[in-house]
Amino acid sequence: MSWGLVASRWPEIRSTASALHTYGLIRIISKILSDKNGNSGKKLHFVSPHATNEHTDYLREHFGTDCWQCPPNTSSFDEFLEQTTPEVVFFDRFIMEEQFAWKLQPSTFRILDTQDLHFLRQARWKYVKEQGEMAPEKPHIPVDNVNMIREISAIHRSDLV
Repeated sequence: MSWGLVASRWPEIRSTASALHTYGLIRIISKILSDKNGNSGKKLHFVSPHATNEHTDYLREHFGTDCWQCPPNTSSFDEFLEQTTPEVVFFDRFIMEEQFAWKLQPSTFRILDTQDLHFLRQARWKYVKEQGEMAPEKPHIPVDNVNMIREISAIHRSDLV
């Protein structure tokens, strides 16, 4: 059994709250993949379109995670799937789900991390920029918001969010 975690970038543990959240997911997944003695014959594979760097070294050294660089629109993700056949795949955001999920087997369980609903963040940012502050009595997000439609579509395609 192997699991995949597809992220837009390698998590930088000392840089962002998002990275801390990702490392929390890695710890939880590692526990799930381990038996009661802490041994794991199962593997977590971390996938990102970015080039490997010191952050991938940290993932390998501290978590035993395999790291795969898979830019979109290349055969590298196909090779990853062929070699690992993950049963469960996490996507850290809807953009990664859009770029890669369509290549998964129908039996692969897909999880979309919604720690940050991007369309909501963008709508609030735009409103504050235009109005100067967020007015609680006017929480309006236009229905024609393209990112909202894309993100909700990704949620709809996923097995768990």
